[in-house]
Amino acid sequence: MASIRTQLTTRVITALQAATALGMTKPAGLTVRRMLNVPAEDSVLPLIIVFPSIDAREQHDQLREIHELQIVLDSRALVASGSSPDQAVDDLLTWAERALKADETLGGLAITVTAGAIEWDIDTSDLERSRALQLWIVLYLAQEFNPEAN
Repeated sequence: MASIRTQLTTRVITALQAATALGMTKPAGLTVRRMLNVPAEDSVLPLIIVFPSIDAREQHDQLREIHELQIVLDSRALVASGSSPDQAVDDLLTWAERALKADETLGGLAITVTAGAIEWDIDTSDLERSRALQLWIVLYLAQEFNPEAN
C-alpha cells in the first residue's frame, strides 16, 4: 500500500481531474499531472503539475503523529494576446482552489486542506508564458510506525 503522503498527492490530482463532475468548468485544454522528469512544452499548456514539497510532523498522541504536508501546484499557461501574464495563470489558480475546496478532507484521508502562499514566476523577457507556484497545506494523522495508516 502507498504511504498516506502519496495517497494524498494522488487525491489532489484526482480532485482536480474530476472537478468538471462537480459542475465546474475546467479551463480549456488543461492537463493535470504528477511531476514528471520531462520539460513542459507549450503544446501541453495550460498545465498544473502536482507534487509534495515538505512533510513536517509532530507527536499527536502515543501512537500517532500529526503531519503538515505541503503540496505544490505548479500552474503554467500561455498568455493570450492582450492579456497579462499574471491573469493567465491566476485563472488556473482560482479554478484549482474551487476544485480543492469542494472536499477539504480529500475523501476523509485529511483533517483539512488549506490554500497557502502563491509565488508568481513571470519572466519579463518571455511574456508569452506565465507560471505560479501555490502551496497547499494538508493536515493529516498517521500512525507513528506505519506511514500507510492513519
